[in-house]
Amino acid sequence: MTVISVVFGIRGHLKSYQREDSARATETALFTERIASLNVRFDTLSSKVAEVEKTQEEIHILRAQMASIGEDMKTVKQNVANIVKLLLEKLGTRPQ
Repeated sequence: MTVISVVFGIRGHLKSYQREDSARATETALFTERIASLNVRFDTLSSKVAEVEKTQEEIHILRAQMASIGEDMKTVKQNVANIVKLLLEKLGTRPQ
């Protein structure tokens, strides 16, 4: 009977180890799944940050272009004023 009880004792220990291994495997699988989920979130955030950076660069370019257009408009206005002044002088009248 002692041999049988020893065999059942060993069998019980082996089943206990098997349950522990199964629990560890489950924990590892869950941990791996969490890491994969975090990687997906990180990739999504990275792409959103890249989009925001691109948009900021585009806004900076547009602002520079708007400033340039503003300067060009001032120059055109001054040129038109000079042309009107010259035309009025040629016609013999003075601008008021």
